[in-house]
Order: sequence, then C-alpha cells, then structure tokens
Amino acid sequence: MGNPEHLEWLLEGVAAWNARRSRMDFDPDLSEMEIRQAFERADSLEKFRIPLFAANFARAKLKGADLWEANLNEANLKAADLREARLRDSQLVGADLSEANLKGANLWAANLREGNLQLADLDKADLRWANLGGADLRRTKLGGAKLGGRTSGGRTSGGRTSRGQTSGGLMFEPYPRAWV
Repeated sequence: MGNPEHLEWLLEGVAAWNARRSRMDFDPDLSEMEIRQAFERADSLEKFRIPLFAANFARAKLKGADLWEANLNEANLKAADLREARLRDSQLVGADLSEANLKGANLWAANLREGNLQLADLDKADLRWANLGGADLRRTKLGGAKLGGRTSGGRTSGGRTSRGQTSGGLMFEPYPRAWV
C-alpha cells in the first residue's frame, strides 16, 4: 500500500504537487491507492476526470493505482512503476511514459496520442481501443500486450524492417534481445 500522505498532497492540486516535487526529493508512492475514489470524495473531479494535467510523476510508484478516466495529458511519468494500474479511458496525450513499467496495466481506450513510450514495458498491458497515433514506440516492449479494436498506430524508427512486427495495425521496433 502506498503512502497516504502522498495522496493527501496530490489532492491539494497539480500546482502544489509539482512545487513540492521541486522542493523535496521524494519518489511518490501511490501504489494500490484508490486515487479516483479520493478525488470523487473530495469533489475534485473535472468533467468526470481526475485532474492531473502536467503532473510530475517521474519515478512514482503507481502499481495497481486506480487512475480510471484521469487527465494525465502532458504528465511526466518517466520511469514510473505503473504495473497493473487502472488507466482505462484516461487521457495521456503528450505524456512522457519513457522507461515506464506498464506490465499488465489496463489502458483500454486510453488516449496515448503523441506520447513518448520509448523503452516502456507494456508486456501483457490491455491496449484494446487505445489511441497511439503519433506516439513514439521505439524500443517499446509489447510482448503479450492485448491489441485490437480500433487501436491506431504510433511511430517507430521509420520504415518497416525485416525484423519489424505488425500487430493490430501497429508496427513496433523489436526490443533488445536482453529483454526477451
């Protein structure tokens, strides 16, 4: 279970959260937290979404966190632990998810357009109906990811190579052999 104090800080709003991250050296731990429920109880949802636009979650522990219908557009989630996080229907347009661990995450119908997913691990993630248009998927690990519906494509290293893989209308650059 995560740190309840970190959830309280998050409920103060993104500006206060980001300022605290700048002042204090800490890696947020919101693992297994019911973040959506906390924002609902605090009557802090905006247009039915968790308002986390441009939040700094770099290196954050968000394993199993409930971020259903969050507005994480332009958020910094670099190297965040999002294993088994619930991000269904979330907005992640332009978000930095590079090096993030999203193993088993629920990203069903998430909008990841123009996001940076370089070196992210999406093994066994649910990406059905996700929008990956313009997303940078170079060296992204997608082994066992669920793709389908109208998943739209992301950009890789350019053209298709003999090692490139196409799945669900998407082409992905293979990940390093060390990841296999």
